[in-house]
Amino acid sequence: MLVVLLMSMAVLTMLVVHMQVSARTALAAESRLLLRARLQAAAEDAAWRALSVLAADDNLLVDHTNEPWAAPAELRLPDGILVRSVMEDENRRLDLNALSVASAYAGARSPESFVADVLRHTGFRDAENAALALARAMEDGARSNAAISASVGTNSAYVPRTVLLFESLDEVLAALPAALPPDFLQMVTVLPDSKPRLSPININTASPELLIALFGEPQRAVVEWLCIVRAGRPLESASALTGMFPNARDAAAFSACLDVKSSYFSLRVQAESGGASARLYVLLQRDESGALRIRRWIPG
Repeated sequence: MLVVLLMSMAVLTMLVVHMQVSARTALAAESRLLLRARLQAAAEDAAWRALSVLAADDNLLVDHTNEPWAAPAELRLPDGILVRSVMEDENRRLDLNALSVASAYAGARSPESFVADVLRHTGFRDAENAALALARAMEDGARSNAAISASVGTNSAYVPRTVLLFESLDEVLAALPAALPPDFLQMVTVLPDSKPRLSPININTASPELLIALFGEPQRAVVEWLCIVRAGRPLESASALTGMFPNARDAAAFSACLDVKSSYFSLRVQAESGGASARLYVLLQRDESGALRIRRWIPG
């Protein structure tokens, strides 16, 4: 009888311990889920605050890195969550979806040549074929520029082709057999849209290395002048830069791909507490009226 009683007590003790461990495990899991939800909510709140700063931009004709929207933000919430957010101008990079259009006027340079120049600048071998491979990877059907000759003389600088635009840099990486240099990936972006278009590069925010890659080493002095000037005051017209090129042909070759304002912006937010973190990536498109359209909202 005593043995049975002792065995019963042992089983009961094991059940109690198991219930306590299960309860603690469940409580810990619930705490993690709750913290995750709090972190995600904090990241989303920070994102909306950053979007409101960009929406309040009162000068839509010029964008530069000294504006309020470009300042990194850091906030410690009352519950201890630390939130950091950074908004960047995506038009500071070369949009690889520019490969979806074809040059349609004399003296202009093709988007393939821009991509090839940046690839070559970062040490990629066979840059011309790589740029053409990326362009062909976007095609939906046969490539044809026959419409170009009929378009010369119109107000359209570029003629759309039938293409499927890249949705991410992952698609770009998958289109080439060789790995792209990290420096190249820092100079390019993929900006989604519903149709082929050229997104000009903002010379007020573009990196010096990208501009040198595009303009060529002989124009390094022009790029250095630009960096000095824009550090104090942003340029209000791209012609202020292209006007310094040695000849009009060079200026015309870049006139369609340079600007001083931006249409795309990316926002990265991170909220952290107690060793846990939540991230949020937002890609925004701003139209000429200043209205913002969310193109990507990706929690992580």
